[in-house]
Amino acid sequence: MEQEASSNRPPGSIRKPILLSLVLVAALAAVIVSIFFLREGKSTKAAREAYNLVFISIDTVRDDALQLYNPNGAPTPSLNRISENGYVFTDVIAQVPFTLPSHCTMLTGTYPMKHLVQENIKARLPDKALTLAELLKQNGHQTAGFIGSIVLAASVGISQGFDQYDDVFTLSDIKFADLGGVQKTADEVYQSFRRWFDKKPPGKFFAFVHFYDAHIPYEPPPEFIPKTITREGMYKGELQYIDSVIGKLYDGLAQQGIWENTILVITGDHGEMLGEHGEYGHGYFVYQPAVRVPLVIQLPKRVEKTVIKGPVQLVDISSGLPLVCSTTLRRKAGRTSPSVSRKVKRWSPSAGDRG
Repeated sequence: MEQEASSNRPPGSIRKPILLSLVLVAALAAVIVSIFFLREGKSTKAAREAYNLVFISIDTVRDDALQLYNPNGAPTPSLNRISENGYVFTDVIAQVPFTLPSHCTMLTGTYPMKHLVQENIKARLPDKALTLAELLKQNGHQTAGFIGSIVLAASVGISQGFDQYDDVFTLSDIKFADLGGVQKTADEVYQSFRRWFDKKPPGKFFAFVHFYDAHIPYEPPPEFIPKTITREGMYKGELQYIDSVIGKLYDGLAQQGIWENTILVITGDHGEMLGEHGEYGHGYFVYQPAVRVPLVIQLPKRVEKTVIKGPVQLVDISSGLPLVCSTTLRRKAGRTSPSVSRKVKRWSPSAGDRG
C-alpha cells in the first residue's frame, strides 16, 4: 500500500514569489535529507559519510508517457519495481525544454539565468560553476559520467568534477545530420558504465548515466517496436527499451550488494510534445508535456513506496544530494582545495542565490 505525502495550501492563497521560491527550493532537499536520516536509524556520522550515488537521467521523458505515472504509458516494469521501495515524485518541473541547459540546472542546482546556459548549440557552462560532481569528488567520491548524446560533450563544460567522462562518439553514432543526431544507445551507455564500474578501485563513487534514446528519431530495438506503428507508439517503445536497460543496471549492481550503500536517483531533463498545441518534439513551448518529468529516488534504507505530491523542480535535486553524501563538504573544500572552496562560497545553490 502506497503512502502519500502532499503539500496543501488554502484555496485562494497568494503565491508570493519569495515564499514560493523558498518552498520549492527546500522541498526536495528536505525530503532527501530528513526522510533519509530519520528513517535510517544509524549513527549520524556513519549515515552522512559513506554513501554512493547513481544518478540516471532519461532524456526527453514526459512523466505521463511512463506506466509508473499513467496506466496507458509505456510499460516500465523496472521503474515500477524500483519505486516499490522508494519515493515517487508526481509534480516535477524542468526549468527549460532543452538538453544542455536542463542538465546544467540539474547538476549545479541553479537556474539558466545563473549558469548562463540557455540553449544547446553555442552555450558553455562557465568554469566558475560549481557542479554536483565537484562537490562529491572533493568529498572523496570517484566520479564518472556516461552520456548518450554529444550535446553533453565535455567541451561544453558539463564534465567539471568528473574523473572520467565518456563522451567518445564514432561515425556509427550519427543518426542524422544534426547535433542531437549524434547519439549512443542505452545499452552502449550501460556497457561503458559497467566497464568503468568493474575496474574502479574500492571506495565511494558517483556515477552519472544519461540515456538519450527517447529523443528523435524514435527507433527502438525490434522487440520494442509496437504492432501498430505510430509516432507516440515508437516514442513509448524507446522508453520501454530504456526501462529494460535500467533494469539491467539495477540488477547488475544488486548482485554485488551495491544498493545497501547507494542512493539511486532517476529523473529526466525535459518532456516531449506529441502534437499537443501543434508541436511535435520540444523546444518551442513550455506546456506541461514539455516540462513535466519523472523523479524516483531509492535510498539505502528500503521503505514502502511513498508518493510525494508536492511540487518540486529539477533545480532542487543538487540541493539535497550533497548533504546526504556528506555534511562536511564545505569544511573539506575550504581545507583541501582552494579552487573548489572559492566555488562553494560564490556558487553554492541556495534559496537566495539561484538566478
